[in-house]
Amino acid sequence: MRSKWIAAVVSLAAVGMLGLGLSQASSVSSTPVPVALDGDGPLHEIMEGVNKQNNTLRKGVRTAVAYKKSYEEVLAASEEMVKLAKKAQEVKEYAEKLNKVKEWNDLSQKFTESAEQLLTIVKDKQKTQKEANDQWKAMGKTCTDCHNVFRIDEEDPFGR
Repeated sequence: MRSKWIAAVVSLAAVGMLGLGLSQASSVSSTPVPVALDGDGPLHEIMEGVNKQNNTLRKGVRTAVAYKKSYEEVLAASEEMVKLAKKAQEVKEYAEKLNKVKEWNDLSQKFTESAEQLLTIVKDKQKTQKEANDQWKAMGKTCTDCHNVFRIDEEDPFGR
């Protein structure tokens, strides 16, 4: 008899905590989330490619074992990153809308140079995984610097 009451109390408490958790989660819906300036335009497509190559690079340069094992993928991703960086430099319409063409030119040039430096390191078999990893991080900083200037905040459609 006692176990029935204990089960009922525990069940009631669990349902109450679940309801409280759901109500708290729904109250956090007005946080702005950064999104790309052009939705599905040419810059968005380039950035999708950059993200894909960056994921390959992240996995490939994080340890010496991973670097050795995935060297060919890292090399291909580095080459593609340089191509994407050069392609991104040409897309200036969004910078023009914001009257920030000079900033765009400077930041995209830094990204391109950083990607080229990474490719140079990866191509040189005398260079180490640590050198590739350090340059990958430096390249990531150029991305962050650009995103700090050229991303806008928009309401999250999913209410996060």
